Amino acid sequence: MTISEQIKVPCVRSNASVAELARYMGTTLQNFNSQISFSELRTHWK
Repeated sequence: MTISEQIKVPCVRSNASVAELARYMGTTLQNFNSQISFSELRTHWK
């Protein structure tokens, strides 16, 4: 399971969107998605 899937599954279960999670964390959806993508790239290089 990828990092983005691990983030999206609890959002779906709690009936919240990823955008709401990003706002709660004080960032934009675009920035949050890029951080997720960057994290996935880093884990593949390890």
